[in-house]
Amino acid sequence: MLIARLLIFATLGIALIALVIYMRTGDVRYKRLAVVLIKWTIFAALGFFAVLIGLNLSDAPG
Repeated sequence: MLIARLLIFATLGIALIALVIYMRTGDVRYKRLAVVLIKWTIFAALGFFAVLIGLNLSDAPG
């Protein structure tokens, strides 16, 4: 779980750096890279939390 959190925050940090580079240079490819990184990070986070919810529901009594 720690590794997943670190990977999510690392990709968000890389996207932030790409956005800063885009603001400094105006090069559109950095903006596209940041948007793609943010999109896939959100998808990965949603999948991660879906697995956690599924694990918690499978362990629930009843």
